[in-house]
Amino acid sequence: MKNLLMLIGFGLIALNAQAQDQKREGKERLSKEERFEKMDADQDGQISQAEAKGRLKKNFATIDADQNGFISLEELKNKPKGKGKKGKGKRFEKLDADQDGQISQAEAKGPIKENFATIDSNQDGFISQDELKAAPKSAKRRERKTN
Repeated sequence: MKNLLMLIGFGLIALNAQAQDQKREGKERLSKEERFEKMDADQDGQISQAEAKGRLKKNFATIDADQNGFISLEELKNKPKGKGKKGKGKRFEKLDADQDGQISQAEAKGPIKENFATIDSNQDGFISQDELKAAPKSAKRRERKTN
């Protein structure tokens, strides 16, 4: 009886592992070319705003570098890079209220404000995106949770 229960248990574990492998296989990332081809419904070599979906639709104007109302494969390949899943660049932009490319002490919030002098490595009174990236994680941690 114990052997039978162990055999059933191992069988269930094996089935679960196989199901997890299949699940991972289905979620493989498509290349930019494959995503472009999939989204280009009319196959005209460009993505219109009507064809765009998700983040591409939301950021259409930014990605459409030549502002012709369409996104080419080249524009998609050269689009501004997001920073991680939650968009570290977007977090910087959110703090940079006057959009001058740096965070002043008045714009800083939470642990970034508390650790401003440490993060501002060149001591110019502003935090650049590079300085924020280079800052110790402990100086940024709470800020991530609040945004």
